[in-house]
Amino acid sequence: MFGTGNFDMVPWFVWAIVITYFVTFNTFPVNMILQYNRVGKWKDYLYGERVYIILSLAAKTALAWLVLFGAMQP
Repeated sequence: MFGTGNFDMVPWFVWAIVITYFVTFNTFPVNMILQYNRVGKWKDYLYGERVYIILSLAAKTALAWLVLFGAMQP
């Protein structure tokens, strides 16, 4: 992607994947900080673990859909 320096050749779905991957996987540290500081509902350890599961499922599902849409491009 950065080898040629020509970003016009990069398909739209690659940018969507990179941005989605960055945003969704940066929510994990937020959950970790809330869980370590025991803020609000994160006082319950299991709540924080459930949030990890939901975040992981959401991130991987979004990534799978974007890859599927990208693979179906003409």
